[in-house]
Amino acid sequence: MLSSHRGFRGGHSNGYPCDICGQRLRHPSSIIYHKETCHGDGRRFVCHKCSKSFKHRQLLKRHQLVHSEKRPHYCKQCGASFKTKANLMNHQATHSDIKKFFCEICGHQFSHKTSLTLHYRWHSGDKPYQCDVCKKRFTQKGNLQEHVRIHTGEKPFACQVCSRRFTTSSQHKLHLKRHTGERPFKCPHCDKCFLHRDTWKCHVRRHTGDRPFRCEHCERRFTDMWALRKHLRLHTGEKPFTCPICYKAFADCSNLKKHKKVCILYASNKFANNTYNANAVCVYVLYK
Repeated sequence: MLSSHRGFRGGHSNGYPCDICGQRLRHPSSIIYHKETCHGDGRRFVCHKCSKSFKHRQLLKRHQLVHSEKRPHYCKQCGASFKTKANLMNHQATHSDIKKFFCEICGHQFSHKTSLTLHYRWHSGDKPYQCDVCKKRFTQKGNLQEHVRIHTGEKPFACQVCSRRFTTSSQHKLHLKRHTGERPFKCPHCDKCFLHRDTWKCHVRRHTGDRPFRCEHCERRFTDMWALRKHLRLHTGEKPFTCPICYKAFADCSNLKKHKKVCILYASNKFANNTYNANAVCVYVLYK
């Protein structure tokens, strides 16, 4: 029996080939599974909450974490919770002073190679992930997946206090802290506490004078990435924020908000008098 088993394995030392694509696998059963998942719809693993289907059971299990509110893996240093052990391990590296990955363009340092890769995309403007509905592009696959929910209307995260639902896990977590009054990030230089980690980091940099984000055009430096992005629009001329009433574009969302208050008021008066004109709104708001 053993000798025949050895002969069976010996006859397929290079694996068992798929007769459709030629891919070789180690076991005959793997061939059956491979053909069902890769060459047909015979075996599909479907999420019972959103009907999304997957080729492999493990991919379905990973996806279902999106719908779950359970975060069983806790960081002992800051109390942050995560859905998977891998995410926890990645997070724990942020508490270490060792940052062995650095950007050759601006010198910014990172704990993870993936963080450096994303950072380089910010320099290059590369956005490899595109929405099929509106064609908007993203640097990260996760950001695209969250964006798609805007089109589908999916809000898988529900507040247990007020039943309000959210598109992303981060929105949900931030909302819960507003109920509890929790502000877990305390400034080591003053008594101020913060709800959000990024806001806390930016505040601490104002104490230390650290400005890690540098403009490539004029060498000006900033305490946070958002301030740099806003500044870069002065060089590029980009105006991504558009008024839905008169279509005037702005480089900064705060300027758009100020504009809309006046624009909406003016447009409503014109509608009431049946004399609304989009171009007139533009001129009125521009010179007011």
